[in-house]
Amino acid sequence: MPYLDGQQQVAVSFAVREEGDEQQNTEAQEWFYRGLALNAQNGQYEPALECFDRALALDPAYAEVWLAKGICLFNLRRYDESLAALDTALEIDPGMAAAWHMKGMVFSTIGRYEEAQECYMSAATLDPGYTGE
Repeated sequence: MPYLDGQQQVAVSFAVREEGDEQQNTEAQEWFYRGLALNAQNGQYEPALECFDRALALDPAYAEVWLAKGICLFNLRRYDESLAALDTALEIDPGMAAAWHMKGMVFSTIGRYEEAQECYMSAATLDPGYTGE
């Protein structure tokens, strides 16, 4: 993965689940996927964030967009905002292992290691594929 001044860029694939998109607003889906593409292309995080915000304006209960927004904000080093977005994703879908894992990454980055470990454990409990940082 590319690095940003020594910080690992988070893979956009975190934000895409294989199931569940069919119930979302079609226009919100389009903005979501545009945002994912921008987030993955040469660090176009601000334009990606705008896409995620447009998707959420259309469908505020779209948990995957909240997760993607949290990842994008993490990439922008806006950690408090990232945690808030991830918390919203988890309010909508408490079983979203990727959001728990990402929340652990944010906590780890800001030195809150005990909280990070709790998040990693939650992710691994929900999906054994998430075994830690």
